[in-house]
Amino acid sequence: FSQEGYKFTDVKRLPTTSVKDQYASGTCWAFSGVSFIESEMTKLGTKIEDVPDISEMYIVRKCYEAKAEKYIRMHGTINFAGGGSFFDNFWCAKNYGLVPEEVYSGLNYGLSKHNHDELDKVLKAYVESLKEQSKLTTAWLAGFNGILDAYFGKVPENFTYKGKSYTPRTFADQVVKINPDDYVSITSYTHHSFWQSFILEIPDNWIWEASFNVPMEDMVKIADYAINNVFSNLPYQWMP
Repeated sequence: FSQEGYKFTDVKRLPTTSVKDQYASGTCWAFSGVSFIESEMTKLGTKIEDVPDISEMYIVRKCYEAKAEKYIRMHGTINFAGGGSFFDNFWCAKNYGLVPEEVYSGLNYGLSKHNHDELDKVLKAYVESLKEQSKLTTAWLAGFNGILDAYFGKVPENFTYKGKSYTPRTFADQVVKINPDDYVSITSYTHHSFWQSFILEIPDNWIWEASFNVPMEDMVKIADYAINNVFSNLPYQWMP
């Protein structure tokens, strides 16, 4: 009987950027999405040593702003939480740009790692207190952003990265160079027809993004094709 446990053998190894640590936050979608975007940069020709560490919390921050407005408009009948979907990252990149981690870590509350337990409770209490208001003042969104400023820090309008000045928009366009419209979400569910798009009915899909539904065997083929062809322009190592 062996005590060694499972052993994994690499079949194909692709270039990757740094490990993303969400720690005690409900923002796995942002960390996995940023990791994907960074990897896409290498696929599109950026040398891996030139790929920036992209800020997850900038994306989380912008999504929180939009979530709050939609929650208020829907009178609290939709989900409001830290969760999200993969496409939230592309939504942010398309509408608000991106920033590097070094200028917006989102750690403005005395901790070295992300812990959103307090933040999530404060934000939820704030929007809950407003959802039934018959008429909101012009100050409510500024108040909400004041909470985000306190925990995450103010969003930089301009910043310097590698000696050059950028805005979030120009950083996304000139450095990251990812076109959000080039990507589609693939799912495999039996409660919707295959080969059609549908909006996945889960609370965290607050953005109501549509996914393209395919049979499971085709989803596996898509994944295999991506590994074996889409990344084939990169150096990789086959393992025995």
